[in-house]
Amino acid sequence: MGLVAGLLLLSACKTQSNKYTIKGELSNLDDSVLFLGHQVGNMPVFDTIAVKNGSFSFSGETNSPMIANIMTADRKSGFPVIIEPGTIRISGDADSIMAGQVEVSGTPNNEALKKFMDIQKAFIPQMQALQGKFMQARMSDDSLTIDSVQTVMDSISNIITGEMEGFISSHPKSIVSAIALQNIMMQMADSTVENLYAGLDTSVQNSSYGEQIGTKIASLKKTGIGQTAPEITLETPEGEPFSLSSLRGKYVLIDFWASWCQPCRVENPNVVATYQKYKDHNFTILGVSLDRDKEAWEKAIKDDKLNWHQVSDLKYWNSEAAKQYGVQAIPANFLIDPSGKIIAKDLRGKALRDKLAEVLN
Repeated sequence: MGLVAGLLLLSACKTQSNKYTIKGELSNLDDSVLFLGHQVGNMPVFDTIAVKNGSFSFSGETNSPMIANIMTADRKSGFPVIIEPGTIRISGDADSIMAGQVEVSGTPNNEALKKFMDIQKAFIPQMQALQGKFMQARMSDDSLTIDSVQTVMDSISNIITGEMEGFISSHPKSIVSAIALQNIMMQMADSTVENLYAGLDTSVQNSSYGEQIGTKIASLKKTGIGQTAPEITLETPEGEPFSLSSLRGKYVLIDFWASWCQPCRVENPNVVATYQKYKDHNFTILGVSLDRDKEAWEKAIKDDKLNWHQVSDLKYWNSEAAKQYGVQAIPANFLIDPSGKIIAKDLRGKALRDKLAEVLN
């Protein structure tokens, strides 16, 4: 190949490699704007997309695939899209955005994203119904129904996780697999996470999403079953430093939570009941809050009757303890034995009570 021809080919490849175009048709969408939101580092960035007669088009360039959201003008509803080279096509009804009925297609990662979302959609109605029953049972303090509903929900969650594992294994070159793994890795055994990550293509492992997973895996290894729990020293609501190591000699549940976390607040009555049952049996709890508002934190402690040791650095997701333990979602917990070894993780409801009955009786 001649030098000129080679340079022309290289130029053509560079021109085509980074450009993307979003073309959309949404019925019942007034002339207005949509917002394309994504992250650049830790900063949110929003591009404006003009809409005319339900149609819109937007072009740009990207150095690598990234997840973004297209949102309505009021930013109250939207849907995910993978920004990547090529023509991304969007169709559907604007009135169905909240129901997740908008179709995104046209590029490999967006086709994979559709399959990924379809896995979750299949279980949404059933899970919503169960969550409604769970909340009603919680309000009426119906422990038998709470346990039975929780068992069914856990079973469905396990099915979803299994489906996700299959998706990740069958899409090793898709950035969506890294995003999926980020979403579910806290529900998986550490060895499963490592195996799924190892099966991803190097291009996905080296993406920003893949690198985040690699960092989390390193953290998980430090907090795996059998490992010594890393020290935590943070301030109590009274402003006094308190250390996890001061509880050595007891079974300790390290409970990561926050006042703003609704699932945490729903789980708190179960944790309170468990504490009351076992607090005189060489067991205690260390609550680690991811709050940033001290008053909200203190109010939640009082309202939920969390009468055990509580600490926080009020740094939200930048909590040093959360980073150290690889916590990506809350509620999250770690059960440690009197020697300081981690013996269980992420115990909820009946599973927490059963594990404590096993080790304390």
